[in-house]
Amino acid sequence: MKITLHGLRTPASPITIDFKRPMHILLGANDTGKTSILKTLALLANQLDHLTATPHNSPTWTDLVDRELHIRCEIPENKISPEADITFIFRHKDNQFQLRWAVYTFKSGKILFTAKLDLDGKQHVTIDGQPIPLHIIPFDGFLPSWLEAISSQITIPPIQQEIFKWIVLSHRLFSKTFSRITWVNPSSNFAFTPPTKTRDQHSLNRWCKKYGNFEAIFHKNQISIQRTNEPSQPLFMFGQGFIHFALVTMACWQWSKRQSVNMGTLILENPELGTHATLQRKLADMFADMIKHATKRSSTFRCPVILLETHSQTIIKSLGQAVRFEKMPPNVDISILFNKHIQSSAYAYDGFLVHWPYGFFEPYEE
Repeated sequence: MKITLHGLRTPASPITIDFKRPMHILLGANDTGKTSILKTLALLANQLDHLTATPHNSPTWTDLVDRELHIRCEIPENKISPEADITFIFRHKDNQFQLRWAVYTFKSGKILFTAKLDLDGKQHVTIDGQPIPLHIIPFDGFLPSWLEAISSQITIPPIQQEIFKWIVLSHRLFSKTFSRITWVNPSSNFAFTPPTKTRDQHSLNRWCKKYGNFEAIFHKNQISIQRTNEPSQPLFMFGQGFIHFALVTMACWQWSKRQSVNMGTLILENPELGTHATLQRKLADMFADMIKHATKRSSTFRCPVILLETHSQTIIKSLGQAVRFEKMPPNVDISILFNKHIQSSAYAYDGFLVHWPYGFFEPYEE
């Protein structure tokens, strides 16, 4: 499944994220809209999934009253509708983001089906230009449940019934895509829940030993770090760079462990913060293994997804080397916010970047 974002504080040109690929990297100078893209995804999670808790740095953006966010959701090819997309419009009102309306377009052969759900004081469904009479159903803010509630009221020809099934399915898919978002920002006090089971503790320390050459010891109110041939020390006794590295490593283990149960989304905001290139290389090796594992768990519609915002040239080059030596597949999308435009890049099978903007990592003036 692909989504395209446009509006609010996202960049002027639309950006597309393919949730069939395990990693999407955002690159760009400061104040170009990278973090706004990530926060927009957190916003969607809060609007479309009851189970998603508000991230500690989820956007409030109270200055953007009545601004709109356009999201296009492209559903993979299916036997009923080879071409399908959804557009959502949100608005900001009374310090909350509310769904204004959603439009569904399904094209099968020469027949075009459109359904518009207007939730701004009205509740109606129009399919193929014909209004569908409905009894008023209270809207609790969760669109998939509202769609399921009205499905029993609709009496339409069989093919349109199939289309309506895809409307419900697409919303379920959309909400699952944005459920269970894990947001990791080294500069903030993001939550890490220590493992309670002994086997999980051992699993975590094998992970930390492999990617960071350390083990974590959990006490009641603090974390201690044990490195090879060194006495254990409280984590806060280390420098900020290593603290960031250790927390990101443990958070990645926690997210990877959850992928055996569900397909979540991991947002990494500048994981290299304060670290030397040596540790950045270790982060890249860890990401490469996570991408390889996520690719194996890919389904028809999506796979576990890592959204990475970074300024690290070392991470970009190290991922390319991982592709070159076949440690990970080259199925990574890269969006580059450069000169006020979004450019797309990717890794070739030899690990080199294609369509890379010349001079990106060089100092330049807007």
